Amino acid sequence: MILQFCDLSRGQAVEYLEHVVAREPYYLRELAGWMASTGGPLEQMDASVASLDAMWQWYVELAFRDFDGLTDGLVPSLGPELARPDRTRAGELARQSHVAGDRLMHYVKLVLARLVPGAEWGMYLQPPRGPREMDDQATVVFLPGHTYRWRGKTLTFHADLEPLMRFARSAGDLTELDDRRSPTRLKDWLLEFHLPPELRSVEQVRSGSVLAGYLGVELPPVPEVVAGSPVLRWSESESESESESESGSASGPVVESGFGGEFTFAKGPALGLDDEPWLLSVLPADEVAAALSAGGFIDDEHGDRVGAAALLAGRQVAHVDGVASIDPVVHEGSLRALLIEAVDATQESWERALAPLQVLADRWGARLAPDEDFQDDEQ
Repeated sequence: MILQFCDLSRGQAVEYLEHVVAREPYYLRELAGWMASTGGPLEQMDASVASLDAMWQWYVELAFRDFDGLTDGLVPSLGPELARPDRTRAGELARQSHVAGDRLMHYVKLVLARLVPGAEWGMYLQPPRGPREMDDQATVVFLPGHTYRWRGKTLTFHADLEPLMRFARSAGDLTELDDRRSPTRLKDWLLEFHLPPELRSVEQVRSGSVLAGYLGVELPPVPEVVAGSPVLRWSESESESESESESGSASGPVVESGFGGEFTFAKGPALGLDDEPWLLSVLPADEVAAALSAGGFIDDEHGDRVGAAALLAGRQVAHVDGVASIDPVVHEGSLRALLIEAVDATQESWERALAPLQVLADRWGARLAPDEDFQDDEQ
């Protein structure tokens, strides 16, 4: 199954975009129904940034109740393999939260549209030159009127909400003390990673619920483009091909070229990884720890969520599903790099686990790349 947008054909990327656009009113109606049936804060859902606090608190509480069965029988748009009959408990939690995340991201789209009238779904195409980006051809929300410079080009600011689905998926498997249970977590995530600076402090007057308006709304019968994600069809085609191969692995294929092997996350010249670590930029250990925890990594020594102290102590961290292990590189008390090794990964699990770290790499101008591709930055 092809799940990395940069690996899709242009036709497949367009097909997935059409699926997301077409499903929006149906998924918002479902989300409104879920909130109404569970006694959620439906009347607070006015598409303001502040409403995300109540949304996230309701979502996490619902996740701890296995979504009250609301996700039963539903298949995630980007992770159809999560619905396989032999899934583990962790796999079931992932399926539930991916399904819910598919709906949740459309409410976040309403929030973006209130902030920036005219915000709409589209396909992100990276500027020419430079290495291929993981999110090239991704389905994103564009924010017209807000631009940034990248590789000599002026681009319209966009929000990639697919990582939101992966970020939210772990909510059903959190401990009571995990800070992702904080009601502000979703709002903070959106403000920090997906809004241009000029929109982060916009004051909004609270108003009537926009989500409530979707309750009972009459829509045409669910079209085929909504009823089934095209990824499911691609997955079935790939599964047929795999069944003819010698893999036969119950846990899926080993990661394809570009996702396996040894990776490095760092900012600075490659020489710093070998003999001169002081040449590597200092990485904020708390933010890296939060990204790793969001991706499903834990402190290997204590079996708990990753903290900055674990990274600064140089302790190895591992993924709860055995996807990868990570060794921090520390110099003079500061985190300088992560050495990442794929262990028991599929293409899908690798993408989910590393997505939050990739967000930081994009934000900081760092690299998350195979060791052999790590090149010196121009100094």
